[in-house]
Amino acid sequence: MTEDTARGAISDEKLAAESAAGSEASFEELVRRFAPRLFRFLRPKTASDEEAEDLVQESFRKAFQNIARFDAGYRFSTWLYTIAHRQAVSFFRTRRMPGPAMAEAVDGSSGPEDLLVRSEEVRNFWALASRLPRQQYQAFWLRYAEDLSIAEIARVMKRPAAHVRVILHRGRLKLAAAVKEEERKPWPATRRNVPLL
Repeated sequence: MTEDTARGAISDEKLAAESAAGSEASFEELVRRFAPRLFRFLRPKTASDEEAEDLVQESFRKAFQNIARFDAGYRFSTWLYTIAHRQAVSFFRTRRMPGPAMAEAVDGSSGPEDLLVRSEEVRNFWALASRLPRQQYQAFWLRYAEDLSIAEIARVMKRPAAHVRVILHRGRLKLAAAVKEEERKPWPATRRNVPLL
């Protein structure tokens, strides 16, 4: 087993503990694991990829500075997303520049055709979700893209768990209405004239 393979088998919480003890390699592994996910979480909140990358970097800087404060009783991802959320809030207080975008994720367990269909479905879902108010989008991302529990989302968003459930419920209602609206739209003219086989 190589060192990279062994590192991949270590839990995030164990890597955080090793980082707190001074292991730079452990923190680098956490960055490798979470940088793309944090970018996808922060990108819809910013006007450009560069701003999202800056927020990701600043989030990891803050995490590194405060790694000794991490409580191993919680998931590392919850702690890190809380830091990223705070960085985004701070950023918006100074900039006030929203930037909608869509997140992409692909389920790697299917064949190429299924992957293409699934990829398109995911893009469509997140494109519709990006129209939600920022708080609902954030709750959706944390729940469905990052698979955090309601309690973890509540900690990240600094809201009661009941409020998070309401945010998710209202977001689902809005998404259902948006899906129905999309279904009512006519197909583009080029598709209407295609003969059925």
